[in-house]
Amino acid sequence: MFMPEDETGLYLDAALADSVQLACLLRQWMPDSVDLVFCDQGYNFDVRVSPGATVAELIEEVDDQP
Repeated sequence: MFMPEDETGLYLDAALADSVQLACLLRQWMPDSVDLVFCDQGYNFDVRVSPGATVAELIEEVDDQP
């Protein structure tokens, strides 16, 4: 796991379920006004992590991406 110098992201080399779990946890710690986006390494998709999002909901949104 690492964070770039501009502190605008967090990069993980982990399974989808583990990464989504961390994204949901981070969402709980962040103010609702902060936009949190979950994406893959190649930025092939991006999914907004809404306040109150669950792991199952976020995985479903990722799976629904083209």
